[in-house]
Amino acid sequence: LAQLLEDYFATDEVELKCSSCGHDTAQVQHRFSQLPQALVLHVQRYAFTRGGSREGKRQDSVQIPSRLDITKLSKDCIKGSQCNRVSIPDSNTPPVPHNLRARTKGLYSLHAVISHLGESRECGHYICDVRESGQWYFYDDVNMHVVDLHYVRAQRKNSCYLFFYLRDDNLLES
Repeated sequence: LAQLLEDYFATDEVELKCSSCGHDTAQVQHRFSQLPQALVLHVQRYAFTRGGSREGKRQDSVQIPSRLDITKLSKDCIKGSQCNRVSIPDSNTPPVPHNLRARTKGLYSLHAVISHLGESRECGHYICDVRESGQWYFYDDVNMHVVDLHYVRAQRKNSCYLFFYLRDDNLLES
């Protein structure tokens, strides 16, 4: 997931005719103007042909980090600073103390994963794993079971497609 984020926010060269200098290309780089309180990430699991017909569901394995540091994706992170990569802090690292909050605006903790079990978008079943008060729960329609993070990461890596992260400084206020 961290690599997918890095790839999405990487500098990209696009075709663009500059009326001033005549260059045919420009570099584009996406950044958050302000880091969000909640970060919702979507992995495109369905493949399509150029003509728009469906090819099927992708089952690529996605590593699900329990924590993300996306500080480098902020507009405040300048090239050449210490913001080199999206990082995955140790999952045992607790949320940051109140007095360090300003320096940790880019730290997020995983709170939910939505997965699709099935072969196509027309056929299958949606399930959800949610962390509440430090405990992970698996929801499947009317069924609910207690699970742990290791179970979620192992069982959902080929079916996960929506990830919900909350910024760590939010956790201190709740």
